[in-house]
Amino acid sequence: MTDYNFGTINIEVEIEEENRQAVESLHHIEERYSDLRGKEKEHFYALYLNNDNRVIGDKLISLGKSSQTSLDTKDILRTGILAGAEAAILIHNHPSGNAEPSPQDLKATQEIQKQLRQFQIKLLDHVILSRSDTYSMKQENQLQQDEEENSEEVNPELVELVEKIRDLDLETIKQLSKPEQFQAARVRN
Repeated sequence: MTDYNFGTINIEVEIEEENRQAVESLHHIEERYSDLRGKEKEHFYALYLNNDNRVIGDKLISLGKSSQTSLDTKDILRTGILAGAEAAILIHNHPSGNAEPSPQDLKATQEIQKQLRQFQIKLLDHVILSRSDTYSMKQENQLQQDEEENSEEVNPELVELVEKIRDLDLETIKQLSKPEQFQAARVRN
């Protein structure tokens, strides 16, 4: 049992180890989210991983219209931090059939990557699925490289807070991060 104190919030945590599936390729993402290919509305997920690229969980960040969805960047960050994520992959579908990213997709991805970096969470990819195509921003060199990531200064207080949170168990994560939308790895599989 571990106790955490975050200002006026006290959290008691019992950490439970799980056998988590590793994400090893784009093909794995395509298989895991294949059901998005046939959806009529745009679905946007964030997949959270530990330092071994093993799945912690994923979260439906937004559900939009047939051609767009609005993103809550704070929700992506909050869940990543509470999940103790070391890395994240963004996934969404384009019901239109064209997997190419829109200018809004590219801009949002850059902003999310910048924000995640502040909390020491690496954005590994942003994958867009259409009915028959897949677009990987990583493969198309649309993500900033590691050298650029190290050029920004990280707030030491944020580093300390993130390290405290990384050890929280999945039940606490679900309670603190809109549990109706967060699916732990054991629930998803």
